[in-house]
Amino acid sequence: MKQIFVFLLLVLSLTTIYANGNKESSQTRSRIGNRQRYEKYVQTPMSLASCAITAGEVKFKLSVWQDKNANATSYDCQMKFSRWPSFDHYLPQLMLTIGDSMQITLNNDSIYMLDMKTQAMTIGDLKSGLQYLEKNQFVAFYAYWYNLAGQVANTAVQKTNEKNIVSTSFEILDADETQYAISGAGKYAKTYQQGKTQSETLLQKYTYEPTKRWCEKSGFEKITCELNNVSLQKSPADWDNLSDKEKYATCIMLQSVVRLYRCNSRTYNDVISTCNMLIDGLKDVHLSQLVQK
Repeated sequence: MKQIFVFLLLVLSLTTIYANGNKESSQTRSRIGNRQRYEKYVQTPMSLASCAITAGEVKFKLSVWQDKNANATSYDCQMKFSRWPSFDHYLPQLMLTIGDSMQITLNNDSIYMLDMKTQAMTIGDLKSGLQYLEKNQFVAFYAYWYNLAGQVANTAVQKTNEKNIVSTSFEILDADETQYAISGAGKYAKTYQQGKTQSETLLQKYTYEPTKRWCEKSGFEKITCELNNVSLQKSPADWDNLSDKEKYATCIMLQSVVRLYRCNSRTYNDVISTCNMLIDGLKDVHLSQLVQK
């Protein structure tokens, strides 16, 4: 009788181990599948398209929900930018007007936020400027770098071949408080139109619904940006006017930006590699070649 009991206990233990193993294997396959779809349809095309942009003007509609059950507050926005920093600075040059409510300027590694109704001005340093770009993914896609960190889940993709529209949705899971996260956890939806070249692939619509913890940090329950019009320039006009010394220093700064922003994709490695080549040869090339093969 004792032997039968031991045998049944052994069978039960093996069954439990097998079931747990299958569960963990299924969860692993799910995580890998979500990450692969995200890399293929979101991270890679968004990174390449973003890096191909150098300067221009973007008009878009911003909608903010303080409460998802209430109506949104909408603003017509206009942003002029040069995504490459000026000599000896990290941040891009940017001026963003949000309706008749707010004007945000990035210049000389500082951020200036003007309340257009009260004329009150808030000034922040480099860290504040980087945090603003990190929290505003639509702005960052055009004017800085596209990057989104965290564990990805529930990735879904829908393609419309007639108009080359790709609609994606996914979640960034909430990480431990002690872990570094560039952007907030929550539900994301991004729609982009694939162009013939990288610079013609444009982010058309961006939606973010933060988790409860990130909602408290961001101050809203949902935000949407919808592109209305865009006019892009192929290369900054002032690159050719820089001396070899200034080009050298600018390349060093670009490398620092990439590393500071914790980017590790092939695209950003290409930026570093090309910077190294420019530093070695200091050839007279347009800055746009830094991000295009």
